[in-house]
Amino acid sequence: MKLYNTDYVITEIKDETKIKLFAENEYYDKVQIAYFDFYFMEGWVMDLKGNKKEVKRHSTIMNFLFKQNLNLGWDSRLVEQAKQNAKQIKSDEAKRYKEQLKEKDEQKASDMINGIKNYEARYTNICKSVENKTDEELYHLVVNTFKHASKRTINEVLNIIKSYNDGSVAYLQNEVTEVDPVIKMDAEATETITMNDNDTPEVFHLNNNTFNTYNEAFNHAVQNQITTTKILSSKHSTMTNERLKQLEHSYIFDKVNMLHEDKKDYFDYLESIPNSLDKENRYYKLKSWIERYEAQQQRQQEEKDRIHNLGLEASKTLKYMVENGLEIKENESYVKYYLNGQDVHTWFSGISADKYHEGIMKIYNSYFKKSSDKEVV
Repeated sequence: MKLYNTDYVITEIKDETKIKLFAENEYYDKVQIAYFDFYFMEGWVMDLKGNKKEVKRHSTIMNFLFKQNLNLGWDSRLVEQAKQNAKQIKSDEAKRYKEQLKEKDEQKASDMINGIKNYEARYTNICKSVENKTDEELYHLVVNTFKHASKRTINEVLNIIKSYNDGSVAYLQNEVTEVDPVIKMDAEATETITMNDNDTPEVFHLNNNTFNTYNEAFNHAVQNQITTTKILSSKHSTMTNERLKQLEHSYIFDKVNMLHEDKKDYFDYLESIPNSLDKENRYYKLKSWIERYEAQQQRQQEEKDRIHNLGLEASKTLKYMVENGLEIKENESYVKYYLNGQDVHTWFSGISADKYHEGIMKIYNSYFKKSSDKEVV
């Protein structure tokens, strides 16, 4: 027996980006046969025997249904609406992410410029570390780091560094620019090494290479167009080089199917390393995915709890009614309830928990509630 027919599919939209597909069984009860989330690009479809198959593309669902019935009727407008909603949400998130990047870079720039003007050692050491670079090398270093910065900001960063090294910083106008994470990392790495007095010296791994300082590893990554998040300190408390390679590979080549635990491990690692453009790009994407996934899991758990509570209430109510005269007769595809020989309700296999609960409570409210002075327990 087919669980549902494929003459027409009812489409419903939920939470903006999710669609649910329903069909009717031979008793005209609505049965959910598919689900898809266009934000996470995941869902499932149920065959005619009730077996569910997970899918990563909405077209897989439709191809399956069209195989059952080439003349299948369905509402494509809601599907398109869910697609557009997901696209808009992702677009809005990308805009917010770029704004956050710019705000952080501007603040770093302000800190650096003010630090140099106030002759703070942290920032004057940065200037000294790039003193021998040519104008072109310094320009590329800054531009490569501040991909989201304005030209004005980049010029101000260059001018403040060169002016300090030329001995003319005191004559600069009080302008605010942006800090260079590449250069800023040099200072942070120096501080870290200074504070490290363990017997084993700290080194930094990058793919199969090892460097004595973070600065060396970072510059090597920039020059060879290697993602800077691959730089791993030998002193890191939780991450190993092999584990980081595995997480990097999963993120780059299969981020959609990346396990939630792996996403969390990678996110925690990114939180622990120095700031860079590569880090921030991945950090905010992972943050958004993790928050959405956990919110989705919470909603699913709440729905499971709701269904469970409905089942408990229906079971207790049914037990009370059976003890007070209700008879149950089961068939292969349906169940009938009798009271004093009268057929009072019928439900068919495949109905939802809500429909089942609704039917049980309807019997109780119609035939038992008036004669009962206490609640069902």
